[in-house]
Amino acid sequence: MRRIFVTTQEKICNIWKRSLATVIPIVKKIFRMICKIFIILSSLVLIGIPFLNKVMSLSLAQQIWYPLFVFWFFYSLKKRNIKEKQIVLSVLRKWGILGALFVILSIFVFRYYEIDYIWKWVVFIVVAVYSPVLFYSLFEKEIIKNNGKEDREILVKNLMKNVLLFWCYDLTYLAIFNEWFWPTIIFGTLAVAVVIYDLTNLFLSNEKTLRFFVVLKLVITLCASAYLIYIIPDFDFQNIILTMLAAVYGGIFTLVGVAWTFRKGDLDRKDDLKRINEERKEEERKKHIPYIKVVFGKENDCEAHACIYKGIDLEKDKELLENNCFYQIMINDFLIKNISEHSIILKGINFIDRFYLFKDSIILEKGEICKIRTTDNWNIILPKEEKYLEIIASDILGNEYAFKGKLEYMPTKNNMMMTTIDKEEYVGFTFDCIISNISLPESIQCES
Repeated sequence: MRRIFVTTQEKICNIWKRSLATVIPIVKKIFRMICKIFIILSSLVLIGIPFLNKVMSLSLAQQIWYPLFVFWFFYSLKKRNIKEKQIVLSVLRKWGILGALFVILSIFVFRYYEIDYIWKWVVFIVVAVYSPVLFYSLFEKEIIKNNGKEDREILVKNLMKNVLLFWCYDLTYLAIFNEWFWPTIIFGTLAVAVVIYDLTNLFLSNEKTLRFFVVLKLVITLCASAYLIYIIPDFDFQNIILTMLAAVYGGIFTLVGVAWTFRKGDLDRKDDLKRINEERKEEERKKHIPYIKVVFGKENDCEAHACIYKGIDLEKDKELLENNCFYQIMINDFLIKNISEHSIILKGINFIDRFYLFKDSIILEKGEICKIRTTDNWNIILPKEEKYLEIIASDILGNEYAFKGKLEYMPTKNNMMMTTIDKEEYVGFTFDCIISNISLPESIQCES
């Protein structure tokens, strides 16, 4: 009876675990979907309520709008996992949402309350402070990431230029709400001139810029141009200015189009040259690929010594052993021959996750034979059977290659040995190893 109860309990537990494994992902997906729907609906309500002052009472609007505003304020401060390349997106998710919240708050205050002159000054001050903070946040990562001094200077110049431009917009707004005619004309014209200068130089230089703000500045400048023309009291003068600005903007867009075409052609030409250069380098690399083979019973022209004298320490690396077994091996010297058409530079040997540099870099000419010395009649201890050692060599162009030499294990007379460490017995197998053949080269590095 007890056994039946235990079996039934185990089955119920297994069914419950399988159910949880299926249900939890579904619940998470539903929760994420609900969160996204709430964010979309709340944003629509947050934006829509300020424009419903004629059909919604102030008390109802306050009860709905202020909690949503607080939610979005803290949501904008939340940290998110953004890829390194998405700099604009990562910054705008924080500072862009905060700026949008302030704009919506201003609209809500303008529409629902009887505002006085002070609030307009508050808007002016906030924009004046917010502009450098936003642009510094945008360019900070790029300034830190770029190691070149010239690139940093260009980014700092763009930062200062954008801040000054948005301050011109802010001063234009100040002149408008104070009904100052000539300051409005001066600051508005200055902002328009700066943007026109930027547009004419955008495609004529290689300076880094943010496309989002290029479009934003263009839209604001078009609106500012239309407003400046609108406030001119003389109708004939309006027509003259309108004709001049139309000619200027037409010329700018034509210049931008031509410059874009030339720049696109220049970039395509550079890409073609780069591709041709890479293809040429690849052809040269293929001509100089080194090939070696193992030979027996020949006289060697040179020697390369790697000094592989150390394996694992049984007392320190006991956890690497399986079933308390280890291998004690000695790698016999072997001969390799250069069978390629060009010279080879022998660098070293990779073995048991270590690189052993040859005492001297050996230049092996075509047809020459080199003796490779490794353990020098010295036994080293391995935790498992290693199948290969890698010879690292390069061609005369600097491209490095790895050659896998296959290890063949030859049992010695006293093939088995016993040892005791910390009252625990270990079994060792002793082998002499020879390199029977060497694989084709594998490219591991390409340098010009």
